[in-house]
Amino acid sequence: FNVLRVTGRPRAFALLSNISIVSELLAITLAVALGKQLFFALVSMAIIEVVVALVVTVPFVLRLRPFCPRWRRLVQMLRFSLPTVPTTIADLILSAGDRFVIAAYWGDEMVGTYSAAYALCSIPAFFVQASIVTVPPEAARLWDRGDRDGTARLISHHGKVYTLLSIPAAGALAILGPTILAAF
Repeated sequence: FNVLRVTGRPRAFALLSNISIVSELLAITLAVALGKQLFFALVSMAIIEVVVALVVTVPFVLRLRPFCPRWRRLVQMLRFSLPTVPTTIADLILSAGDRFVIAAYWGDEMVGTYSAAYALCSIPAFFVQASIVTVPPEAARLWDRGDRDGTARLISHHGKVYTLLSIPAAGALAILGPTILAAF
């Protein structure tokens, strides 16, 4: 997805990210509704991720001109990127590791319930996803133009909109969550 950020298409980033999340939620819901195993949901989610990755990557790769890498530049890039590898690995472990622990102690059924609950609790993140991608570049543009008041208004407005949408969503999930999860 970061390709879309770098190429200046934050709205496409937010759209594809949300499509991916909603598709994964639908795959989990469909798996539960059809009485399928957890494996079916995981395979469906993996297929969705591969399709989204191809949608993002293929057009970008096709636009690249053939090039010969400069080794000096590669060393600079590695110096910059290698320190982020442990953080990336830790993030992967944290985002999936809890499911392995739950599976080890309570089994696959509890992993499915936990995954559904986790997905439900992620709904308020939908509201902030677009702002995480679109607001910082726009705020930087306004700031660079010297429009400090415009920058403050943009950030303030986004905070108010997020609060207006996320607090009721969180409240509704707190109230309806047990009922929704009982269906699973």
